[in-house]
Amino acid sequence: MKRIEKISLVCTKVCEALHWALAALLLFCLVMNLPARLQEIPPEVTAEYAGQGFSLYGLDMTPVGPDGVIRWAGFYEIFLGVALICGMTALVFRLANQIIRQSREVSPFCPENRVRIKRLGLLAIAIPVVKVITSVAVSLTGNASGATMSLHLDQLSLGLAVLCLTQYFARGEALERDVEGLV
Repeated sequence: MKRIEKISLVCTKVCEALHWALAALLLFCLVMNLPARLQEIPPEVTAEYAGQGFSLYGLDMTPVGPDGVIRWAGFYEIFLGVALICGMTALVFRLANQIIRQSREVSPFCPENRVRIKRLGLLAIAIPVVKVITSVAVSLTGNASGATMSLHLDQLSLGLAVLCLTQYFARGEALERDVEGLV
């Protein structure tokens, strides 16, 4: 059991660090591209990329429309949304790491773990909601050509399952208190 815990601790910490780094990189790219909006880009350059899209975390977009016009605002909205999603995912890994670490030292049914599991469940539900909000924002502002969205119900169901697990941890916490009172 100790080996699995060590591997889990390392994996959650590495995944957390990678997601924080990706969020920082996305924000850096966003800031570095702000001056590009002010520059005149030759039509032959934009025409070469017309209709080509990219996908980040299930958010698809074609930043250069068929007319060769760059949709900068849509590009910024997507990058900002994905940076937020990466930050939220990093928090999920941080909470998982704290739960594993706390469970090694004391009972897994401590009140702190119950709160962490609840936060983890709420974040798991919030991540697909942020995806939808980002997609809708890009589509409604008309800043993207070919912006699409995908909502995976498995992400929402995972969040709901984790929130249900919170109830079991609350019950385990109460039973543990009862048992300690008897001893």
